[in-house]
This record gives sequence, C-alpha cells and structure tokens, in this order.
Amino acid sequence: MKYIKSPLNYTGNKYNLLSQILPLFPQKINTFYDLFGGSGTVAINVSANRIIYNEYNKFIYELVKYIATCNIDIELKEIDNIIKQYKLGKNTKDEYYYFRDSVYNINPNPRMLFILSCFSLNYSIRFNNQGKFNQSCGNRSFSDNMKKRFIEFNKKAKSINIKFTNHSFNEIEIDKLKSDDLVYLDPPYLPTVISYTENGGWTVEKEQQMYEFIDNLNNNNIKFALSNVSIYRNKINYMLNNWSKKYIIHNLDYTYKNNNIWQKDNSAKTQEVLITNF
Repeated sequence: MKYIKSPLNYTGNKYNLLSQILPLFPQKINTFYDLFGGSGTVAINVSANRIIYNEYNKFIYELVKYIATCNIDIELKEIDNIIKQYKLGKNTKDEYYYFRDSVYNINPNPRMLFILSCFSLNYSIRFNNQGKFNQSCGNRSFSDNMKKRFIEFNKKAKSINIKFTNHSFNEIEIDKLKSDDLVYLDPPYLPTVISYTENGGWTVEKEQQMYEFIDNLNNNNIKFALSNVSIYRNKINYMLNNWSKKYIIHNLDYTYKNNNIWQKDNSAKTQEVLITNF
C-alpha cells in the first residue's frame, strides 16, 4: 500500500512505521484523534470516518493546516516567487540566514516556515526558547520530490474529513468520546534528548499526566494507541514499562537510520513499541 509522505521532516515522524502501526488499529474507526499530530503523517494516512489532527506547538499546527488547506496552485507560484526574490538555493548560507533571521523570525507565518524548512539542515524544523526558528542551513532545496509531497498531502487532506486543532493533549473531553473512536498518542519520548524535549518541552510530570489521561480513557472504554520506546540506546524506559504492564505491548521493527540524534551509537538498541488496550 502506498502511503502519503508529509513534506515536513518533523521529530518523531512515523512514516517508516505506518506499515506496522496502521494494521494494528481497529478496522472500523469512527473518529480518530491524533493528539500529538506532528507532521500529520499518521492522520493523513489513517482510515476513519472523521479525523482530528491536534498539535500543541502552534507553529507546527499552523504549518500542517496551511499545507493541508491552501490553494495549491496559488501557493506553488508564491513559493517559487519568494525563493527567487530571496535567492535561496542549495548552500546559499548568507541568503538563508538573512531569510531566517530578518524575514521569517521578524514576521513568522506558515508559508515562510515551510520555505525555510525546504532549505534547512535535513529539511528539519527547530525553535529556541524564544520561539525563534534556529535550524542551520542545509544542502537542500524545494526539490521536485518535496513539491510532489506538498501536492499529494494537500490533495489527500482535501479528500478526507479532517479537522485541525491546537490544544494540549489532555484538553480533549473524554465524556464526549465513543467506543468506536480511537485516540492515538505519539508524544515526545522522555528518554530521548531530541529537540522536542529540549527547553523543558516534555517532563516527567507531563509523562505522568499522560499516563493518567490514558488510564482514564481506558476506564471509560475508549480505545487508545500509544507510540513510545521501551528501550532507548540500551537504557530501559522503566517509567513506561512499569505503567504499561496492564496493556498490550506490540514491539515494532525499526531502526532510526535517518536521524543522527538517534544514531550516535549504531550498536545501541532502541525498541519502538505501540501500546494499546484492544
């Protein structure tokens, strides 16, 4: 099966795990809640009557919503014009840093953020404590492949019943959920040191709050699926493992080859898991 690939290379992207994750979901889903939506990869590929993409980071939320809902013909022309105007290209470092610091960070908007990501290191997105984009320049461009992803994501989003929200994961009203809904959570992984968890973005307290939230879902007979790691670089994730014993744990087969943050030691074991109550 062909899956849609998001044009965003955002931390935790699940594209390479879709073939293992999606078959573990119920065959019939009424409303699918993706509470840590990120790049939108899971939300755009899941089969459900209704999809709620939620992302707490307002910059990512606005960016994914922009990609999914924009007039694609108009945006492709605007993007090309801006790239030409600011003379952006592969390894045009001076132009990139001017665009980053004196254009986008002065007046941020989703279109400019998408353009920045197309020329950033590994097509990745990163912000500092002040909410300023601070990813370095990379040997990248708005390539034909990136343009194809942009178009395909937009086309698919417009063909499905999807809504975009910008809330904390635990703001969802559990009493309004139904037994044939599915709540999917792909939070920052606590044991990791990736950019999402830097600057106090994810803490032990938030991890515990999420466990309590999931337990509440379970107590109300709501199906959930949680992506996480039971082992990270040979270190056991005791907090997750102790909590998850009462649920079903699916070990997934995947090696993080495309992210040097995960691959500082190729011999170290990391075990990705999907935890469910069904």
